[in-house]
Amino acid sequence: MVVVMIAVGWGVACMALYSLASYPKRMLQAAYVGFAGVWGVAAAAALWNGITVIAVVCALVCAIVAWVFWKNQSRLRFGAANLKVAALAVRSMPGTIRLALFMSAVQVVWSMLSASAAWGSFAAFSPMVVGADGTTYSSLECQDIAVPSSPYGGGETTAGSGLSCHCGGEVISSDSGCEFSSGFPRWVLAAFWLGSVTWVIAVLRNVVTATVAGSVASWWFSPGDTRSVRGAFYRATHSSFGCFLRRFRDAVGYASAYAICFIGIYGLDFSKALRRAHELFQRRGITMIANDGIVSAGLFLLTMGLMSTYVVVVWSMVWSSMVMSMGAQFSGSLFFFIMSVVVVFFFVPVAVCFSTTMSVLRSGRKAVFVCFVQDPEALANNHGSQTYDDLSGAWQQIQTECPGVASSNIPHVPIATSPNMVEMHDHRATTHTEYQV
Repeated sequence: MVVVMIAVGWGVACMALYSLASYPKRMLQAAYVGFAGVWGVAAAAALWNGITVIAVVCALVCAIVAWVFWKNQSRLRFGAANLKVAALAVRSMPGTIRLALFMSAVQVVWSMLSASAAWGSFAAFSPMVVGADGTTYSSLECQDIAVPSSPYGGGETTAGSGLSCHCGGEVISSDSGCEFSSGFPRWVLAAFWLGSVTWVIAVLRNVVTATVAGSVASWWFSPGDTRSVRGAFYRATHSSFGCFLRRFRDAVGYASAYAICFIGIYGLDFSKALRRAHELFQRRGITMIANDGIVSAGLFLLTMGLMSTYVVVVWSMVWSSMVMSMGAQFSGSLFFFIMSVVVVFFFVPVAVCFSTTMSVLRSGRKAVFVCFVQDPEALANNHGSQTYDDLSGAWQQIQTECPGVASSNIPHVPIATSPNMVEMHDHRATTHTEYQV
């Protein structure tokens, strides 16, 4: 069942990928219009039912989304063109999505193992209760039970009640509560395991981001490379892996996401990549933030819309099938159990596959922006003029409508020799660390 739903999720993700590669602007527009429409319908429904405050809030959200959508058409066009190139690159290298899915599975396994280990450590280091015979009990298996005091004449009981200590089915004390010995502070254990899970997940995600960035750069500069994903993954886990291990030691800001792209593309260490990203941010910061905001919000709304539609469809199918087979005799608990099974086996695999694909596209889009700033002509030389014209035309439109955001010309930094994308984890570090953005 899970395998089947993973296959379904893979199919849905591939359909979304092909759709974004063919109609990126229309899909982003549909996401924004649909989101604004939902809030508009909610405002109308609230107003119809006389809930004025909710109606005003929903109408305000609808108006804000519509205003953002209307005022950022040029940025939406550039973001869509950027996203189209990323989708084309990822579509030609499905290994990036397979790697991201594998890393997602590793994250799930690591989280489950960490949860089990955390529970074991809580049990091992929890306060202890010592019985009269010297037997020790963990506080997790002990509890205080209220016991009424001895009754007097007439069967009445005293107003007060005592406590008895019960551990592991044994009565440790019948006239007092449990006395716990001091244990290891649980907040320290909780902080340790939470930090461990967060750190490992961040490292795995950065590895995926760097791998996708390196793969997209290979597609951009050397489309004939058949080992692009393997080479990018090697650089992310070998020559630059220490950068991710030291990530939380360094100063991390908004540009760190682009620094990971520089690591994946050029094989730099994190400090040098962060400097390159800050240089890029100083010159193209407004465009970077606006592009990220418009496209990321659009992809998020698209994901939420499609997943919500999928949930409604599956819910309706399950409900109608239960009504047809059992009539109105099924209980709420049975329906809750069946829907829990549906969520676990039908929704989660599809949601993971789809969200992972969107995450790969977000990483690929950042890599496309970096490559476009570094060497835009390589796109025209290796992948035809149509894609290049769409991207450069959208860039020129941003400059026309938002003067001062970028220079008057297409961003271009002359590169004497395009990087060798096959064997470049040493080559990039020596020949491409001095490029200015």
